[in-house]
Amino acid sequence: MQEALEIAEKFRFPVRVVRTAEFENPDYLSNPVNRCYFCKHELFGQLAPIARAEKFAVIAYGENASDNGDFRPGAQAAAEFQVRAPLKEVGLTKSESASCRPNSVCRRRTNRKWPASARASLRRVGDAGKAADD
Repeated sequence: MQEALEIAEKFRFPVRVVRTAEFENPDYLSNPVNRCYFCKHELFGQLAPIARAEKFAVIAYGENASDNGDFRPGAQAAAEFQVRAPLKEVGLTKSESASCRPNSVCRRRTNRKWPASARASLRRVGDAGKAADD
């Protein structure tokens, strides 16, 4: 989080830290294969009222074109909250969107260097079915 706050300060982006409570949800804690749904539902449920209050036109998240055809339960939560996936919508793959090389597709498409790639979920795919307290 510190890196994100430093980037926001450098570029003078407004920041609001949102605390989520997925660890209070037994459906998330049981770590089913669709646990990403519960995590994203909690996150988007926290973001939606903020977006309305701040009059944001859209909430966006990091699903990308590499995710096409994958089992993505978080995408169901995104659809329920009308959250957009701009990387996916324009066809950018994970490797394209994470690359910061000067000749990368990101630089060619946006003329900007992206500061960092996405971080993995707190729960790993291989942990499905293993409760959070195991």
